[in-house]
Amino acid sequence: MRNIAWILILFCSFSAAHADDALRQKLAAQVVEQTTTGAMVDQMVDAIWPTLKASIVDRSKNPSEDDLAEMKMEYAKLVEEMIGSVIGDVTEFYAENYTEQELEDLITFYQSELGQKTLTNAPKLMSEIMPNMMQKLQQELPHTMQKFYALAEEKGLVEG
Repeated sequence: MRNIAWILILFCSFSAAHADDALRQKLAAQVVEQTTTGAMVDQMVDAIWPTLKASIVDRSKNPSEDDLAEMKMEYAKLVEEMIGSVIGDVTEFYAENYTEQELEDLITFYQSELGQKTLTNAPKLMSEIMPNMMQKLQQELPHTMQKFYALAEEKGLVEG
């Protein structure tokens, strides 16, 4: 009889935990839905397209404006697919790292005026800052690596 009671307790605990997981997954999906917009794709494409376009022009035989417009649309489709492929990972991250209450608070925040402003400005911030940031990182990386190896040599971990 005691074994049956333990089995029922374990079953109820598992069922409650599973229900909590399902609710967190649902709430996490709502957060992702609110924070992932079509504007994100457009802004990502607009941020990267000038570099891609220059590369196509440099490597091709005088592409027409129609060809370039078509390639930009194709690139936008690829970016949309890429975002779609990581949405599940993002949802899982939210579900695993936030409580139900925190997810509900995020949903409430993103529905607020400030949350909407944040969603509107975040991609713009990324598109304006990311190209310069990437360029600076590429310029600084060799210098940073030199400092790192000099430090490792100073500590006797590597030979010059």
